[in-house]
Amino acid sequence: MKIKNLIAALSVVATGAVALAYTIPVEIMTVNKLDGTKQEYKIDDVDHISFDMGEKEVNLVVSDNGNVVYSAADVDPLFRYAPTAESNIQLIFGTVDGAAELADLKSGKYIIMADLKPEAIGQTLTLGSTTTDATVKVLEYTEGELSDTYETVTAGTISTSVNNKTKKLTMTLEAVFNNGLDVKAYYSAIPIEVESIDILFPEEEATNSVFYYNNDGVLSKTIEIASVERKQSGSGMMVYTIKFGGDEEYTKCEIQMLPEYIGKEINFAAYTDANTGAPYFFFRYDLIQVASPNGQWRNQGVNGTMSVVEDGETIRIKADVTNKYYSPNSPGVVAGTIERAVIDYQGTFVQK
Repeated sequence: MKIKNLIAALSVVATGAVALAYTIPVEIMTVNKLDGTKQEYKIDDVDHISFDMGEKEVNLVVSDNGNVVYSAADVDPLFRYAPTAESNIQLIFGTVDGAAELADLKSGKYIIMADLKPEAIGQTLTLGSTTTDATVKVLEYTEGELSDTYETVTAGTISTSVNNKTKKLTMTLEAVFNNGLDVKAYYSAIPIEVESIDILFPEEEATNSVFYYNNDGVLSKTIEIASVERKQSGSGMMVYTIKFGGDEEYTKCEIQMLPEYIGKEINFAAYTDANTGAPYFFFRYDLIQVASPNGQWRNQGVNGTMSVVEDGETIRIKADVTNKYYSPNSPGVVAGTIERAVIDYQGTFVQK
């Protein structure tokens, strides 16, 4: 036989050997890991399987009626929101790993928000209905949309401290809510500062109305806003005058503020400094008239928020102010009534 014929014959035999390869079913155990990888084991090679309880160090645990629904090695990241030096400080984190922006927290199920007065930093406080210096709430999200809010803490503590040199914040939080939700968190790093938290909350369409609640706390008036006038006073204050029609044509309603407060939420309770000059801001609806600390014998508001956001030719005004204040005649003593005015407006304005 010639050499080339012998090689051809051997090739046929080799090809046939490959064609005769078979596969048979084999039981495989697959372990899917949290990091996305998996490990396969042939059942014939497995002698037995055992599961042992171990411990894993975590700094964030969220439980629902005793069942752990989320845990992480660290609170990462934690966002800090404090629009002014006098404002309450909000510490915000959630059940999502490595959020780069505040909005990224909405991809997780829970966002935890701790709200502390400035003087509460450096203290250990007991949470609950009697605590006003610190509160904690949990926002629940479904598919990126706010679906529920939990605010009633039945037991817990929050402890904070700040290294003024390094800006490192240390926080220890334990909070149990009345629905069985339980949050435990420890954080020690430099938080990420944010200028707004509006992205966490759905923006509802403005009603362009003022709602007045009387001395019994009952909504007694809903007044449609006819127009808004904007001007700057001789003292530099921005003045936003809200106009009504019909029977309310002569009802006085306005917001005043220094230009640096435009675009920020003002919380009356957060301003406690001794100011002997003109107020920084002022709110009026009819007989409800409250201002920031001032030396002009105006009532200093202690319960309410308001904000004005300008965007080109449109303006957004939100306010919720109760007629509670420190009277110039009785500093430090809360006076007033439970009357309350809520303003909700978005639209154009008339420049004066």
